[in-house]
Amino acid sequence: MYFPVAQVLADSLDINLNNDSGRITYEFAVGDAEIPISGLYGNDSKNGRYWAVSGGLQVSGDNFLGETLMSGSLGVNAYTIDTEDFEILALGLGGMIGFYPNNGLFGFHVGGYYSPAIVTGLDGQNFWEARARADFRFFDQASAYIGYRVLQADLKDGTKVDGTKDVTIDDGFVGGINIRF
Repeated sequence: MYFPVAQVLADSLDINLNNDSGRITYEFAVGDAEIPISGLYGNDSKNGRYWAVSGGLQVSGDNFLGETLMSGSLGVNAYTIDTEDFEILALGLGGMIGFYPNNGLFGFHVGGYYSPAIVTGLDGQNFWEARARADFRFFDQASAYIGYRVLQADLKDGTKVDGTKDVTIDDGFVGGINIRF
């Protein structure tokens, strides 16, 4: 099935869940850029109750490689994370790339953000977020997906040789929907 990329969809709402956490992201257009705002809440045996809020600025676009629709974004994302044991502020650089082979209904997306020590604060030494998902486009304005998400950090004053400690804030498989309007 062929979906032309003629219609520009300015805003989107993305909701994904698993047994331990849920995330809601609203993204809106400002000129040629997008501003994503995201909230994540979780409760698990590793961290107890935790939350993360992020917001950023990114540019994105679509293009074709032969018959394959490719989409991508690059930008910056600011994070504030609070768990029962630590707090982190971070400013990550990153993006996302997606492929819809033969411009079909089934696609793959991978993305992430990395925040080095120079722009990671409070209890954090560095921070990164990674995501991967496979989705099914019901039509141009809506898709459902399954994927994997991980948020991880090195904390200051930890047990590693360099004085940091690896912690996983949130990880696991997720199911979600994305609505574009």
